[in-house]
Amino acid sequence: MNIGIDIRPLTFLNDSRVGIYQYTYNLVSNLLAIDSHNDYTLLSTFGGFRGDVRIAGKFVKRFSGRLSNLLLERLPLPIEWLIGRVDVFHGLDYFLPHCFCCKSIVTIHDLIVLKHPEFLKPEMVVSSQKRIYSSVKRSDAIITVSNFTKGEIVDLLNIPEERVRVIYIGMAPNFRRVKDRAKIEEVKAKYGVKGPYLLFVGRVEPKKNIKTLIRACVELRNATIYKYPLLVVGEKAWGFQAVWEIVQQFHAENDTIFTDVVDGDDLPCLYSGAELFIFPSLFEGFGIPVTEAMACGTPVVASNQTSIPEIAGDAALLVDPLSVEELAGAMHNVLSNPLLKRQLVEKGLERVKTFSWENTARETISLYQEVCGHV
Repeated sequence: MNIGIDIRPLTFLNDSRVGIYQYTYNLVSNLLAIDSHNDYTLLSTFGGFRGDVRIAGKFVKRFSGRLSNLLLERLPLPIEWLIGRVDVFHGLDYFLPHCFCCKSIVTIHDLIVLKHPEFLKPEMVVSSQKRIYSSVKRSDAIITVSNFTKGEIVDLLNIPEERVRVIYIGMAPNFRRVKDRAKIEEVKAKYGVKGPYLLFVGRVEPKKNIKTLIRACVELRNATIYKYPLLVVGEKAWGFQAVWEIVQQFHAENDTIFTDVVDGDDLPCLYSGAELFIFPSLFEGFGIPVTEAMACGTPVVASNQTSIPEIAGDAALLVDPLSVEELAGAMHNVLSNPLLKRQLVEKGLERVKTFSWENTARETISLYQEVCGHV
């Protein structure tokens, strides 16, 4: 087979920590590493891959960002006009161009734009909804990353279950427990962290519910002996100002550290050094930081909403993300109970064995073959 893949998220996205960037980067890397039987034509913008992705021997069609956007998303031109004949074309970021002769697959990571448009920038909502409706309509198969999202696709978009395949996201090999305390302390110092700390990882945006987390951390510090600062690792996105106002309101400026985006090699150290990882997100299609924290041996307190219970299993303490009291109580329970903390760490390390990028790639290849009738 000749397989076409849209890898434009690798150049369109500014933050390599964004889930869609990680999905594109790791899926394509593993497809190219393990698949010696099929050919790949990769649609990119000028600049190609960011980072060390092995594409030797693979054909990459590059276009300017404006040109690819015009030809694929504004004009009804078939993908074959740009990249030539392929057997199947895979859109990794909710979008699928017109395909004249080939089969087509689109990955839908979540349906937040339909369920909770208030969590997105208003100018993005209508265009994003149109992309999803049109892409799903013309696809031969849909990949999604959790059974939760599959259920929403079936219910909200009226898609037959058999057209939707759940393929879990994998775990990058660099996320593992860092035992070198000197290295952890070096990375902590780089970001101004002293002593024990609590950790959140993710973009600072409304759906991440960081305002509630800050209030819960204030309550934890006021009511218990655990006076730990909160380290927030992630891009200061469009919700940052509202979050900072909460920090100021509760006089938590000295107890809340915002790093913005950190170096990729530093993140496993920050996970490994944290007393606790907290993820009170209100909506996730998967929730990559939950599995990253578990892989680094960090106990997890997380939201009991959307896909997170499915991904975390029994390896996290799940709470109502909108309850300040419940969130603070769960943090206190873990911090004050060494047995519970150890159990969460052990269960987390076992849980992440479920998630492998090689398995993700193999299941994706299997779907390519199935859609093309090569099974």
